[in-house]
Amino acid sequence: MTSLQKARELLGGVPYSLAGLAHAFANAGHRAEAEELLQELVTYQRYYVDPYNLAIVNSGLGERERVFEYLEKAYRARSMWMACWIKSDPRLDPVRSDHRFADLLRRVGMA
Repeated sequence: MTSLQKARELLGGVPYSLAGLAHAFANAGHRAEAEELLQELVTYQRYYVDPYNLAIVNSGLGERERVFEYLEKAYRARSMWMACWIKSDPRLDPVRSDHRFADLLRRVGMA
């Protein structure tokens, strides 16, 4: 996590780096820190926050329904992140077995 915290410092709080840090905190059992960063991302006004990044954080937190809520928003927004990473991003492994994930892959053209 130290490298992710350093990335946050160097990148000036770019949403992708904050989402990665929040996911790492969640996976390490630091739920409060992850939720704090998630709240920061939800209310962020400095940069656009792609819904895909919010899905990643919620995946780390085990919030399955929220993951799909944000993945659906990312799909509707034609997220670059989704188009590039949904099929291989290991941070989404906890939801891959859900039929909604297969449906998203199909709609994105990756199934």
